Amino acid sequence: MILAAAQLQSRSCAIDANITRHLELVELAARADARLVSFAELSITGYEPRHAQALAFDLDDHRLSVLGACSATHDIAIAVGLPVIAHLRPRIAQLFFMPDGSRHCYFKQLLHADELPWFSRGEASMALSLDGHVIVPAICYESVQTECAEAARQLGADVYLASVAKSAQGIEHGAACYPELARRIGGFVLLCNTIGLQDDTLHAGCSSAWDTTGHQLGCLPADAEGLLLLNTATQKVATHLLSDASQSDCNASTGSSLAADSAG
Repeated sequence: MILAAAQLQSRSCAIDANITRHLELVELAARADARLVSFAELSITGYEPRHAQALAFDLDDHRLSVLGACSATHDIAIAVGLPVIAHLRPRIAQLFFMPDGSRHCYFKQLLHADELPWFSRGEASMALSLDGHVIVPAICYESVQTECAEAARQLGADVYLASVAKSAQGIEHGAACYPELARRIGGFVLLCNTIGLQDDTLHAGCSSAWDTTGHQLGCLPADAEGLLLLNTATQKVATHLLSDASQSDCNASTGSSLAADSAG
């Protein structure tokens, strides 16, 4: 199975424009035979905690219907990040659109201290079955916590899906943690980060994949939009950058063809 991490520069508070960009990257992932494409934390709105209350979605919001239609049209699962209306403060959610029309929503359980004034916690982990794989999502801060990886292991995860909004410092910390978490669950870790300035923070890309031994299979640049494509059968990664203008210190992945390693 091919899983895609979509690295996108979300425009702060520009929901319609961000959804359009999501659809473009979903279509690219579908052409690479990906079965799931995941975006970063709060990808639909940009990571803007101070505006989350005003931006929060009802899960039946009509603006999201195009993502469900795109999932069905291209036979691909789509995971996006957005704030969702809750009782007191919104929750940080990862919403999965499935090709059969169903939706599944995971709410971030462990919030960073800086998020506590703006968001409320989720209450349970979630496992999603797709093509024989068990995918467990975790969102940013909680994704590097041992207790979340252990919960994923107990749910039988063989893919740990980390959707984040991390600066260079956060990426450096994560790069030290995710190999051990991959070994703990005995599965793949797929990291999806954003780029650009949001909430006065420069986000550092470097979306990556690690195999079951904790070996990093590939990494996108720190400052370019694109896809990282993980083939779980071959344990290889391919990348597709939307612009070749930017370079970074991250290691290049093992391929550059959009359709590379599409079997399995």
